[in-house]
Amino acid sequence: MYLLTQGITHPFHDPLREGYFDLQKISNAYQHIARARTRCQHSLVNHYLALYLPGVERYLSASRAHWFCHFLLAFPTPALH
Repeated sequence: MYLLTQGITHPFHDPLREGYFDLQKISNAYQHIARARTRCQHSLVNHYLALYLPGVERYLSASRAHWFCHFLLAFPTPALH
């Protein structure tokens, strides 16, 4: 009630009625995908690569990162089969 009496409120715009509900859904889905990719990359770099391929850290931020992705695709771990 205090906010109403002071005039500090903002009108609510329903996204479905205003026509940008789909954009919000797409944006939310993209955010979840980006977070999942980042979590996957961090878990690979911080946990698995340090244990199984200790010398590969120098390739991650270099121009050979493309080579590294092809290397992992060519020689996957036995658990991926």
